[in-house]
Amino acid sequence: MSGGTQARGRRSTIAKRALRGMGLRLILITIPLSILAYQHFVTAVREQALDSLAKYADERVLREQETFRKAEKNLAKLREAFLRKYSEYPDAQVEADFESKL
Repeated sequence: MSGGTQARGRRSTIAKRALRGMGLRLILITIPLSILAYQHFVTAVREQALDSLAKYADERVLREQETFRKAEKNLAKLREAFLRKYSEYPDAQVEADFESKL
């Protein structure tokens, strides 16, 4: 072999080593960064989902409370109407109605 061919072979070997070294460094940097980016993404999505769920729960509580408040008001009105009608009804008539149902 001539001196030029041998130098070219050494350069390709040096180039291969350099490329391998750079590739290995890139892999060693890329993998941890990808893992960190994935963890950040998962954490952000989880927090967003939990915030959304908490907001939904709060809104649902408000809606459900309103439903129960209306039911309580209706029950109070029904109680007042029943007691008013019951107080207007004579006791003798109540007993007669009850006996007739038996």
